[in-house]
Amino acid sequence: MSYDRTRREPIVRSRSSSTINDLLQPDTHDSRKQLVAHARSTRPRGFVYEERLRPDFLPHPSRSFVYDKKLRPGFPPSPARRASPSQHSPRPCSYASTSSADEDEYLYRPRQPRRLSLWNTPQEERDRRSRLCSSCKKIDFESYLEKKVKWPIKFGRLGNLDQDCPFCRLVIACVHQSGVRVAKGNQLMLCNELNWKLSVVYALYDGKMLEGYSTYRDVRATAKRTGGKSAYSFVVYVRKDEPLGDIQYLADNDPLREQRFFGRRVDQNYIDLELVRSWLPRCKSVHGRSCEESGEAAKRLPNIRVVDVLERLVVSPPPDCVYVALSYVWGKDTDCKHVKTRKTDVRRDREGREYVKLPSKLPQTIEDAMFVTKKIGMRYLWVDALCIIQDSEQDKHAQVLRMDGIYSSATLTIAAASGNHANVGLAGISTPRRIAQKSELVNGKRFALPLPDYMSLESDPSLIWNSRGWTFQEKVLSKRLLLFTDYQVYFQCSNMVWCEDIALETDRCSGSTKKKWRPLRWAGDRHIGENERDVIDVDLDNYVSVIEQFTPRTLGDRKDGVDAIEGVLGTLQSAMGSFECGLPQTYFGPALLWQPRLGSIAARIDQNIAPFPSWSWARWQLSEGCTWTTSHLRDTYLAHVVFLISPDPREKFPLAVHQVELQAPAIGPQPERLFASKKKYITSMPRNAIVPTPALTNSDRRLIYKIGCALYFQTQLVKGIRLGSLLRPINRSRDHDPSEEMTSCQYQLEDHKSHIIGDIEMSAALRHTLGKTYLSFVVVCWSKGYNGPIISSEYIPQKKVSDNYTGPKMVNQLRSAYPVANIMLVRWVGNIAERIAVGNIVEPAWKKFKEASKWIVLG
Repeated sequence: MSYDRTRREPIVRSRSSSTINDLLQPDTHDSRKQLVAHARSTRPRGFVYEERLRPDFLPHPSRSFVYDKKLRPGFPPSPARRASPSQHSPRPCSYASTSSADEDEYLYRPRQPRRLSLWNTPQEERDRRSRLCSSCKKIDFESYLEKKVKWPIKFGRLGNLDQDCPFCRLVIACVHQSGVRVAKGNQLMLCNELNWKLSVVYALYDGKMLEGYSTYRDVRATAKRTGGKSAYSFVVYVRKDEPLGDIQYLADNDPLREQRFFGRRVDQNYIDLELVRSWLPRCKSVHGRSCEESGEAAKRLPNIRVVDVLERLVVSPPPDCVYVALSYVWGKDTDCKHVKTRKTDVRRDREGREYVKLPSKLPQTIEDAMFVTKKIGMRYLWVDALCIIQDSEQDKHAQVLRMDGIYSSATLTIAAASGNHANVGLAGISTPRRIAQKSELVNGKRFALPLPDYMSLESDPSLIWNSRGWTFQEKVLSKRLLLFTDYQVYFQCSNMVWCEDIALETDRCSGSTKKKWRPLRWAGDRHIGENERDVIDVDLDNYVSVIEQFTPRTLGDRKDGVDAIEGVLGTLQSAMGSFECGLPQTYFGPALLWQPRLGSIAARIDQNIAPFPSWSWARWQLSEGCTWTTSHLRDTYLAHVVFLISPDPREKFPLAVHQVELQAPAIGPQPERLFASKKKYITSMPRNAIVPTPALTNSDRRLIYKIGCALYFQTQLVKGIRLGSLLRPINRSRDHDPSEEMTSCQYQLEDHKSHIIGDIEMSAALRHTLGKTYLSFVVVCWSKGYNGPIISSEYIPQKKVSDNYTGPKMVNQLRSAYPVANIMLVRWVGNIAERIAVGNIVEPAWKKFKEASKWIVLG
C-alpha cells in the first residue's frame, strides 16, 4: 500500500508480478474469473470490505487501477482511495461478482471523470464540517459546562467566524435568532451561566417582574439538591447587559441523574409522548392543592356537556367530573368544514339522558385533542363546537358568557397554538412542527440553541392562537395549560413551566417563606391577603397588564370587545369594584387615560359595529394595543364627581335615562394639597346639591342607547391651545402605506407664542387635519408627575420654600412633582362629546387657558 501525497490517501496496488493492466487488455477483457482472483489476492489483510475496482488517473501516462472500498455495516470507515487525473481514459469494463453470500463482492467499473476536489465523499465532507476552527479548539467545553468561568472569551468578530466550524455555526445562528442587528465587525463575547437561572419564568400579566411571583425559588431549591449548580450553558453577547442568546448542551445520552437542567433533543415530527404524559401526575404529586384548586371564575360554571373520548359520544358529565378543555382557533368556513352540534343531533337513551353520537371524522385538531386526552389517562374532553348546541340561542348565551368558568374548572387545557383553523391539527401529533431544533456535534458532544421560552411566546406573531381575543381568558384562567406550538410542547401550572427541550422537572416545592402562594396563577385567583396588597399599585397594575395584552388581539365580532375578557375582569371585582365598558369604577380616573401604544394604528370603530362609548378602549381598533404612562397610574384623581347615564331598562327606548354616581376618587382644582397623601379620597355631591338634568335630544338618547352608557360630569373647558411639532417620528417605509397615516404619534402642545405647555398623542392623519387651529379640550382628571417634552420656563410649576438666610422664595418644582391636568380633545355630536385624543398640560397653563365650569355628557 502506497500513499499519494497530493491526495493524502492510501492507494492499493497489485502485489502480483502481472499488473492489472495486463488482465484488462482487449483479448483478456472477458476473463471475469481472472479479475476476481486478482482482486482477492491483492486485497489488504485485516479489512472486510465490499470492493469496487475502477480505473484511476495517475501522473504517468500508463493506465493503472486502484480499489474503491465501500464499508460494510459494523466495521470502521476507511478513506476513499483516489489518485490524479491522466490523459488517457480506459474503456468501460463489465461487472463481476462472486455468487457465494459468504464471500466478498467485487464490482468492477471504470471511474467517470469528475472535478478534482480534496473532499470527495459525503463522509469526508461531514468530517470537514465537524472540525473545529482554531479559536474553538482553545475552548475547554468540559469545564465550561461544569463550573463558572470568571473571564469571558473574546470569540471573534461576527464577519470572521468560520462557517465550516460547528460551534461557530451555532454562534452565528444564535445571533440571527436573537433578532438584534449586529454588525459584522462587532466583537462577540462568550461566557457561561447556570442553566436554572436562564430558565426562570415570571408570572404573566402582573405588571411587575417580581421574584416572589416566579419559578425562581423552586428551580433554585431543586438545583441545590440535585447538583444543578454544575450545569452551565454558553451565553453569547456583544454587551454584557444585553445577551443575544445561549447555547445549551444536550445530555440525552448521559445518565438520568446527570441530565437535570441540561438540554434535550426535540424531534421535529413527533412530541415526546412519554415525557408529556408524566407532567400531569408529577404536578399533582409535587404541587398538590396549590394547582388543583379552581379560581374565582369556577363559581360561574354552567351545566355543561363533555365528549367521552372512549365512546365518541357527547354526554352529560358524571358527578365531580374531571375533564380536559380544548382551546383552539375555529378559522373561516372556507378553511375547513366545521362539525357542530345541532338540535337535531341530540338523542336520549332509555334513562332519558341526552347524548350526541359523533361522526367518524372530526376536524383534525379535535381528533388530536381526543388522542392526547386518552394518552394522558383522561376520559372527558370539552370542545365548544361539540358541547354547545350551536343553533340554540338560549344554550349559546348560557355557555358562551360563562366560558371562563368552564376553563377555570378544567383539570387541564389543551391549547392548539399553531394553525389558523380547526383542521390543521396539533403540532407534533398529526402534523410535523415547522421549526426544527438547531444542533451541532462539537467534540463528541451535541450542543443546540434553546427553543423560545414560554414568556417569549406572548409576543410571537406566528402563533395565531395568541392573537385571538377569546383565547386570552382561556389562557389566563386555566389551572394547567398544555401548549402545542411549532417549536415544542409547554406545560404550565400554578407553580412551574416545563418543556421538551430542557430537563426542568422538579421533585418538590421550595420551603422558602419568600415564595408566594401559586406564583404563576393569574393574580385574581391567588387570593392575596390584605397585608400583601398595596392600596393602589397591585390591583391597578394587574388590570393595566391584561388590557395591554388583550387590546392588540383580534375579534371576529367587535361586539364581543368586553364579553371576551369579562371573565378575567370578574376576578378583580372584589378589589376594583364593578366595571363599566371595561373600565373599573374604583380607579375610573386613571383608567380613562389610556393611550394607543406609540406606533400603533389607532382608529375609532363605527358605533354600529362596536357599540361602546368613545372613552372605552373597546370602541377602538389598536394594532399594538393601548397602554398607560407611569405617572397616570400614581396619584391620579377625577376632577369632579362623575355620573353614569344609561338607558333605563324599565322604560321603552328612548324615553328615559337614569344617573348612577361612580364611586371614584375625586379632588378639586388644587391637587397639590392632596398629593402628599396616598390615601384614596372618595367624595360625593352634597345631599342638598342639585344636579342639573342633561339636555338631551332624541338623537342624543338614540346614541346613548346604541353605545350603552355615557358619562355626565362638571368640568372646565380649556381653549387657546394648538398642536406643535412631532416629538417621536415614526419610521416610514419607502413605499408609502396609507395605514401609516393612522399610526399614533406624540406631539407638543403650545400656546399662541409657540411655548411648550404639554403633549398629546394622536394619529398623523388627524394632526394633518387639525393643522395649526386652536383647539378645545375638557379636563378629565389631575395627576402628579410629568414625563413629556421640556416645558417653557414661564410655565414651569413653582413652589414656595423657606430659608433661614434669604427667607421665603419661589423655586421650580421637580418634573416628578409637577401638578398636571389631563385633558381630552373631543368632538361634539349634538350635545354629546366624543373622545379624539388624550394629553396633559401643566397647572400654570391650565390656570391661564381655563374657562368656566360646564356640565358635559361624554359618550
